[in-house]
Amino acid sequence: MSDIYALLEKSGAHPYKGRLYLPAFTSWGAYTLIYLTKEMETLCSDCATTDYFEWLYSLNTCEGWQHDPPVYVQTYDEGPDEICAGCNKPIPSSYGDPDA
Repeated sequence: MSDIYALLEKSGAHPYKGRLYLPAFTSWGAYTLIYLTKEMETLCSDCATTDYFEWLYSLNTCEGWQHDPPVYVQTYDEGPDEICAGCNKPIPSSYGDPDA
């Protein structure tokens, strides 16, 4: 559980329209954030937010959970677009791909 609380603190999670939201960018410099599961799958902020709250709901209702919740967050500064494991949306790096 400590990983989950660290994720919320490191990502700068904030309330938006009555629920907690995991941001897509840092509050300082607007660097791209990517979220990772225990299996090191990459998630965009929308999928990470959805998965996180569905995971919390499954804890309260004893329903089985199908996915790993996001447990790590990091900036994605340079490289080719990462693909979100949840929605297949490309996640661009902050500075682009230097090899392109």
